[in-house]
Amino acid sequence: MRGKRRGKPGSKHLSLSMTDEDWEVVRANAARERLSIARYVVELVDRAARTSAVEPALSLDADEQRELLETVRRLPALIRGGEDAPALIRDLQLRIAAVLDLRALDLIRAGRREELRALLASRAGAEQADRYIAALEAKAPPSTPPPDRGPGRRPGPESPSGQGKLFC
Repeated sequence: MRGKRRGKPGSKHLSLSMTDEDWEVVRANAARERLSIARYVVELVDRAARTSAVEPALSLDADEQRELLETVRRLPALIRGGEDAPALIRDLQLRIAAVLDLRALDLIRAGRREELRALLASRAGAEQADRYIAALEAKAPPSTPPPDRGPGRRPGPESPSGQGKLFC
């Protein structure tokens, strides 16, 4: 018969079973950190408890899975936009469209309409490209073309932009 162990008040006795290899790892790590095996194991448990409270769970419960699935299902509709699109997405869509429209107008004004048409046709089809270019030209009349500087000449320091050759 064994006698009752005496420990600190409020402490409990716990027995652990593990392979010899696992015990060697625990012993070596405890020694490296200059802790008793018991203190080392308590520190491991305490560290795991602190990090698990901060880190996200590695699995989702049934409700979280359903919510994630519904969000993924709604993504295409959110990206396409429409009246029910959140304000931020709609704002981003309008900003991107404006930048693309300005770039397309620049290409048209630079005499590169056919290059723009070919690029758009390769992505969206010839009909869609023609409709987009026609709508764009109807919205914004072309500006006056830049002065002809002759073949192969770039604007120099005397350019109206005042930027000189560095920015050409």
